[in-house]
Amino acid sequence: IQTTANLDMTNCVFANNKANQKGAHVFVDVANSASVKKSTFRSAEGTFLQISNTASVKIEDTTFNGTYTSTPAISKNQALYILAATDVVVNRSTFFNFSNSSCGGAIYIFTDSSSLGNQSTRVSIDLTNFTMNNAKDGLSLIHISEPTRLLSISYAVFCLKK
Repeated sequence: IQTTANLDMTNCVFANNKANQKGAHVFVDVANSASVKKSTFRSAEGTFLQISNTASVKIEDTTFNGTYTSTPAISKNQALYILAATDVVVNRSTFFNFSNSSCGGAIYIFTDSSSLGNQSTRVSIDLTNFTMNNAKDGLSLIHISEPTRLLSISYAVFCLKK
């Protein structure tokens, strides 16, 4: 799915799909809002949800179940890949089994202040579970670039692989 309109997705299932390094299973560009609720993304290759140049992003009660490999071949294999958004909220969601050869094993948020009119991105992650995710080369499970203001990460569960 690729759209430049506002996205309101509820109770959807994406399973066993494939997107290359330049694609995503759902791609939203230049919209006022993107909302994903009570949906499931599983057993896929590539980024599940890419949102660019969108003011408000809200993910609720959604499960992202990746295809983990110990040596990921692609650098863009996150559950969420968000570029230039002003508000990002992730509530009551699960990120399981993602591996990435670069930043953001599960979530990658990048903000270029010039694209937002020098505004910062506000990020809130609450009541969310991160299990068996991996970012290579000492990079982050959740990558949030500057100028981003992390409002909160609360009641998040991080489970590490032995």
